[in-house]
Amino acid sequence: PLEKYTWVTLKPRLHSIMTPWMAEGFFSEVVVLVEGEDDRAAIVGASLALKHDLESKGISEIPCGGKNNLVRPALVFRSFGIPTYIIWDSDKDKDGNPRPNHILLRVVGETPTDWPSGVFSNYACFENKLEDTLSIEIGKPLYTQLMDNCRQQLGDLTREEAQKNPRVCGELLLEANRQNASSTTLTSIVNAII
Repeated sequence: PLEKYTWVTLKPRLHSIMTPWMAEGFFSEVVVLVEGEDDRAAIVGASLALKHDLESKGISEIPCGGKNNLVRPALVFRSFGIPTYIIWDSDKDKDGNPRPNHILLRVVGETPTDWPSGVFSNYACFENKLEDTLSIEIGKPLYTQLMDNCRQQLGDLTREEAQKNPRVCGELLLEANRQNASSTTLTSIVNAII
């Protein structure tokens, strides 16, 4: 009912998602909404490896703090006419609730399914997690080796720090390309965003 959605009830819900990154989106040509900083790092890193500077193209990649926080910003940006690309993990391996996937699919204009996966014109989703997709496409042994090398070369970062660092992801993907391995999924996502 409409009386549940007043400024008083909506303000606390928006407060948690209104970050400086989110504010940047209002001045962007295109907004890319991702679940977390590691997803953002992968997209920025992949774009750099492909010689695309998303920032110079007016494209903002915004981490939202989880899949359940993607819907409100997507609806807000779209209501302002800002093209919005959404990326999320379907979390099939977590044996979770498919309802968030249903909601996100409705937001992007698709028929709800439990565990969506693929790259599309206005969204992308991974059956499990982005890191799993990277590891599979590059090859687990090579991915692990490249991640470890990048972590050491860039200051002995922890695995978590490295996954949230666009430079690490970019270097990892560039080195994978040199060794004839790549992530076709990330390449497709960057191309769809551009």
